[in-house]
Amino acid sequence: MSPTPARSRVPAPLVLLVLALVLLVAAALAIGAASAPHAVRSAAADGAARPAPRSIPVGVSPGFGIIDLSPARQRADLLAIRRLGADRVRLDLSWARIEARPGRFDWTDTDRLLAAARASDLRVLAVVGFRPSWSRLGQPDPVGFGRFVAAAARRYGSLVSAW
Repeated sequence: MSPTPARSRVPAPLVLLVLALVLLVAAALAIGAASAPHAVRSAAADGAARPAPRSIPVGVSPGFGIIDLSPARQRADLLAIRRLGADRVRLDLSWARIEARPGRFDWTDTDRLLAAARASDLRVLAVVGFRPSWSRLGQPDPVGFGRFVAAAARRYGSLVSAW
């Protein structure tokens, strides 16, 4: 007779954590559904009421690669995010890309991306990071990073909702 395999037990704190997360998501969805307008007048010729698009307080992170897309593709992707009902987007501000050489800032790609987000009526959560190779190799560089973040905040203060 072979021994019966031992049952693996999920730790009780993990079960409680998962249950709490499920309840939080359910409550957020219920609150969002209750606060959304039920119908708006359509611009259609028949004048029928249609459900209103609903913004949810959850954003989308399209990934760092969006910065390398063509301007048309960026706009299309950001508009698609907005049409899904999201009202915010997480975008990376790469210190390494913007200040590839010390003291020389090239904001071109980031300017274009943030302008496309604004044109899509999306609020931006900007995440700043990615140390350039010239910045104190192998060592943290809080002074250089602080200068870069200050420059980004001056430039994008009105375009970014949260950092």
